[in-house]
Amino acid sequence: MGYTWPRWVFPDGFERGTGYFYYMTKYKDEKNLDIDVKLNTPATELITDDSGAVTGVVAVADDGTTYRIHSAHGVLLATGGFSANSEMLAKYDTQWGIEEGQQVKHDNSPGNTGDGIRMAEAVGAALDGMENIMMFPMGSVNDTNDVSGVGIFNGSSNLFVNTKGERFVDETASRFEICHAVFAQEVPMDFVITDNLNSGLADEDEAAIQKAIEHGSLYRGDTIAELAEAMGVEPATLEATVAQYNEACRTYHDELFGRATFADGSEIVEAPFYATPQNPVAHITIGGIVTDPDGHVLDAEGNAIPGLYAAGETVSGSCGISAFAYGRAIAKNMVNAAK
Repeated sequence: MGYTWPRWVFPDGFERGTGYFYYMTKYKDEKNLDIDVKLNTPATELITDDSGAVTGVVAVADDGTTYRIHSAHGVLLATGGFSANSEMLAKYDTQWGIEEGQQVKHDNSPGNTGDGIRMAEAVGAALDGMENIMMFPMGSVNDTNDVSGVGIFNGSSNLFVNTKGERFVDETASRFEICHAVFAQEVPMDFVITDNLNSGLADEDEAAIQKAIEHGSLYRGDTIAELAEAMGVEPATLEATVAQYNEACRTYHDELFGRATFADGSEIVEAPFYATPQNPVAHITIGGIVTDPDGHVLDAEGNAIPGLYAAGETVSGSCGISAFAYGRAIAKNMVNAAK
């Protein structure tokens, strides 16, 4: 969603990002590189000299040990954005209505708490675009990934309904439009409705499906009325909603929201029928530290702060797949500069 080409790459034999750390450690050991990796030791502040140049970081291990780590070649901040920091989300939000003290769910790394951004700001770094907070409409209400296939965004073959069982948006609209539509509902959550053909659950292990049902992250019914009862909505309302949706799928004419894209076979017709509850979550923060093209962190006057670099989602305007490419380029520049 949001990209033209497939963009997921995992090292063979691993899931998600764990493989990268395995091969990084393997390479370091094979080459006998003099690199000291400290886990569970987050940096808390930058060290500067009398001229204001950044010369290192202060880090505190989970056992309470404080390290003052100095570098002759500078510090690279690559700590991600702040989608996992509710306080910062509330501070900078201008469009979603996030209130101070509100706990905002997210679907990003739990480490994306804005530490690098805050440390850079403390030494005079300029920030930009901090209000550019991207919400994603398909967050799990119950924070679970027990079952695949239901809840994955596929606007061409899914129906979205509010807690009354009514359609409220064009399911193929942008994530921003859908999120705003969800927040406009009386209860700011919704359900994805699908059937056996489109759910991806036909070959799923029944024990996993049952676990998700017991957890409240999935509802199932042999009829639309049974599904509605499981969801806690009026059966007649959901039946009418599904009927209208199916007619739109068949005729390619959506009289309610003007939806123009329907995948063939996307009608909700084959039992069992499924619903999964969802709500918007903080997805990506696009604002961050201002840098020049070489990754030098800039102050409010546009001057580079000596010894300080930033890359990835920590940087203003960098997110998603572009953040990784940019981070590699900055790291390469730092290595070349150190030679």
